[in-house]
Amino acid sequence: MRRNSICFKLHLVIAGIFIALNVHGAETAADGVNKHVVPGEFFVRFAPGSALAAANELEKAGSHFKKSIDIIGAELWTFPIEKNISEVLKEVKAIRGVVAVEPVYMCYLHDDYPNDGKDQWALTNMDVVQSWQFVQDSDAIVVAMIDTGIVPSHPDLQGRIAAGRDFVGAEPDPPNHHPDDNPTDYYGHGTMTSGIIGAIINNNTGIAGAVPNVLIMPLKVSADSAGGSLEPDVLPDAMQWAIDNGASVVNASYGSPYHQHLVREVIQKMQDAGILFVASAGNDGTDNDDPDFSQAPCSFNLANIVGVMATDANDLQASFSSYGSKAVDLGAPGRNIKTTYLLSSSGYATRN
Repeated sequence: MRRNSICFKLHLVIAGIFIALNVHGAETAADGVNKHVVPGEFFVRFAPGSALAAANELEKAGSHFKKSIDIIGAELWTFPIEKNISEVLKEVKAIRGVVAVEPVYMCYLHDDYPNDGKDQWALTNMDVVQSWQFVQDSDAIVVAMIDTGIVPSHPDLQGRIAAGRDFVGAEPDPPNHHPDDNPTDYYGHGTMTSGIIGAIINNNTGIAGAVPNVLIMPLKVSADSAGGSLEPDVLPDAMQWAIDNGASVVNASYGSPYHQHLVREVIQKMQDAGILFVASAGNDGTDNDDPDFSQAPCSFNLANIVGVMATDANDLQASFSSYGSKAVDLGAPGRNIKTTYLLSSSGYATRN
């Protein structure tokens, strides 16, 4: 294992977050890269003292500044979507003063249609109920969920929600996103992940979350009408919000077929801030230690990343789950997990 040990309370958080809800994404060769990038966008970093001249050259070439990624000293730029991304990157790399450039890689939720469920076998398998006595009176820990948002009026989540943020707005891929303070979930995935860890305990309602004292910070990176699709260019913004607003743990229930190295730098900033980053091993059944199949962000070699795979009711690796003796640190139940869901669909669902 490449990580340091973690305290008992955080271990419970990790176990709760990653009951099932994993995502996929394997880094492959450059073939087909255009299928996995956001059209018309790239990240770029300039050498000190060269930003103005290099930016002028980018403007002359038809690219336009979109926003700064202050936490890592980079910028997001756009270019006409009819242009080939490989050619654009080649042109940008050739500009004097450009020290780093890469496309914006797509990220994907790995989500199945939910069905009915009756119990919470996972809590028994993890001895969670017995552990509650040790953390019942502890201070609340803030877990940032970078996902599709949360249902704020859910009866099993009220009072468990910290100040969050919607980094996208109503529509996907507009000229500019329109963030606001209303990270309402219209898809369900973010509410599912939130309930697994933070549903209220002993309220005679629905389910019990894995951790008694926890606040969920919903950081919404999916547009209201996007059907669960993520907007990867706002991931650094969501991560910076988590750093700036007191998160102790970040949950990453998403992945990408390619490694976004500028995003890796943001996760390293979280490491510097003492924030644990919990990442899914993936649902492809592949080995994360194999460079041809490694999945980001789980496979980033950072001490604060905890990679988690899915297990079944017999505490064995789930058949669909990715794995890895180096990149994956632990397993958590990932079959038939009952959790919170959209109120329009009865408010609960069982996740496979």
